[in-house]
Amino acid sequence: MYKLLAKASEFLAPNLKPEEELFLQWHNLVKELKRLNGNDPVSVEDTDIPLRLQWVFNLIQQDSAHLDSLHSADSTEGTIHGIGPCLEFAMRYKIFDWLVALAKEDNPAGFKSYVLFFLTNFVRAPSAVSLLSKSFIYKPLARLVAYCGDTRCSPWDREEMAFLQSVVDAIEKDPCLANLFLKSSLHDPADKLDADLKSLVLPQNPFLANHQEEKSTGVNGASVQSSGTNGAEEASEQSYTKEKFTFPLLNSLLRMALNPDPLVSSQARQAVIRVLHSREPVVSATIADPTPAAASLTGILIGHLHKLYMSIPSSAEASSVLLHNAAGDLEHVVRSYTQWVTFVDQIAGVADSAVTDALQSALKSDMTSGGPGFSEDWLSSSPEKNSLALAAIIRTYKTAESTAVLSVLSDVILDGRIFGKFLQLISETDLMVMAFDLLDVMIQKPSYHFVEEAFLLYLESRMYIRKEQRMQDIAWATSDLAEAADRAAMFRDLFPTAAKSCTATEEERDCESYMRESHYSMTRIVQRCKDLKWPAVGPLKSCNVLLAEESSFFDGQAFNEGPVLRLLFSHLNNLLSQPYVLNLRITGILSKICLIPHPCLREYLLDPTIPLAAQCSSLYRCLVNLVQQIDSSSKSIPDFQEKLVQTRQAIRNGQWQEKCQDAEGIFLCGVITVEEFCKEIAARASVRFTDPLDK
Repeated sequence: MYKLLAKASEFLAPNLKPEEELFLQWHNLVKELKRLNGNDPVSVEDTDIPLRLQWVFNLIQQDSAHLDSLHSADSTEGTIHGIGPCLEFAMRYKIFDWLVALAKEDNPAGFKSYVLFFLTNFVRAPSAVSLLSKSFIYKPLARLVAYCGDTRCSPWDREEMAFLQSVVDAIEKDPCLANLFLKSSLHDPADKLDADLKSLVLPQNPFLANHQEEKSTGVNGASVQSSGTNGAEEASEQSYTKEKFTFPLLNSLLRMALNPDPLVSSQARQAVIRVLHSREPVVSATIADPTPAAASLTGILIGHLHKLYMSIPSSAEASSVLLHNAAGDLEHVVRSYTQWVTFVDQIAGVADSAVTDALQSALKSDMTSGGPGFSEDWLSSSPEKNSLALAAIIRTYKTAESTAVLSVLSDVILDGRIFGKFLQLISETDLMVMAFDLLDVMIQKPSYHFVEEAFLLYLESRMYIRKEQRMQDIAWATSDLAEAADRAAMFRDLFPTAAKSCTATEEERDCESYMRESHYSMTRIVQRCKDLKWPAVGPLKSCNVLLAEESSFFDGQAFNEGPVLRLLFSHLNNLLSQPYVLNLRITGILSKICLIPHPCLREYLLDPTIPLAAQCSSLYRCLVNLVQQIDSSSKSIPDFQEKLVQTRQAIRNGQWQEKCQDAEGIFLCGVITVEEFCKEIAARASVRFTDPLDK
């Protein structure tokens, strides 16, 4: 009965000023909370609290909506400059602080949901960007930000994520606001403030007090003049350079990114990217700080990536899912791993250089350090673990796009023991195809270190040129030799007419197709290499005889083309006796290496006119050797031409496996591979020596 009378009196009471109405609703709300304090748990829906909260929220939001007009007009009596009377009341009686403290406890049950809904809408309001700089607003908001994500699988996960997104939206509008959500690592007054607010002392009616006194005094006599607030903010800004900080907003977003709810996790990852994109100097320095207290970004990112990798079982099925996105029981595990790789890659692409450097260091350390993980599986004697490690790094390479992550991956493969095992895997039959797939994707996304260590380290001395020509110190500038068309013709005409499996019309069509593909691929790889500040394309330097003879490669023996090219040439020479699927890998990789825009690679691989040393292997010499083998072996095969045409048709129809059952079928598939490879390399030579992108 009493409640009904109270509600009736409120309804029939004359209209009050907004600030007086706010006091009335807040006063009654606090009374209700105090009455419930210590009693049996009760749902907030069984009380008048939701209605009271809605009144409070509406009054504060209406006040904030008029902020722009308050800024343009003179300050009215009874208001502090920059805010209206309701916001002034909220400041004096720490309404935001109380709401956050009560939301943290969620007492009564369900209270937190209402607070999150209100604060999310409040921060999303157009005036929020100008209001957030007020300490009575951003301080409690910063505490709520720090609480978000503390409990996984809570009823408020999506509401907390919506609140964090609203904060990130505000920071995107004004990146400087990110500094308000930094937290000093030297002291943390939040817990003490929350403890004080739990007492919930009922407020006295401020509208019965002296107005002038009210203007200068807040709760417990604390000064609330704007000059004091601004002074505190300025002092806080000056202390940024002296104190160490953490960034709870990022920590909460990362906790949300680990949430089992896929929607929450996806939204959190996007929000992290947006926050890092702001690149505020103090925030970036805080994130990149190597101290344990501030190393949460790299620790969580790389730690969770390691955990996801370890959750993938070392089985043939797991490797297949990693490589081909096949559906099945492992789909969720592999998808989670791939999504996190994408997340790490995006961070490396948008973050400040200091953050990116820290991330690179942590990723490389995790992949090359001992103990359970990638390096242990890679170096293991178990084929299953080797297969898992190969599949995982191939998938990671295919997923990554940032220069930072690709550089780390190539550095890991080039690491001493790991590279030694890679050369071993690429020589073994069981995992050879997968190992070549890894090499293929590394060449499609080349890093500076990989190209330098795998190729240029052995080619830049130009020791492949015949010694007597080196002794004359002749600069073999490719532009002074045969025309591009002549070089292309040398590759194209190398293959004998008697062994061709296609008609003249088909050959012309194939050559045009290879030319179009070469132009497209050349443009793409030049664009990739442009961001690496490498290579320095242009005229080749003359071969310095003294420098070459003093180099580690001059030992009086044959030219050393390096382990990668040596291995590829060795397999190329065996093209007529290898499985067709392996031949496709070998020729595909060599054709891609030919497109890497460096003059040494162009000269060594695509210029048959340079005076090569007698014992030097080269792409052209390997093809000459293959043609000689074809001439010699084809004579012993009855109806060679007819079988060749049939094999070509089977390959076109995807039935090549049926033709590779015996040595003869493997040989015929190899002949067709050589025929097509000669056309492809001719197109590569034509493009490399004429395309303006390669000048």
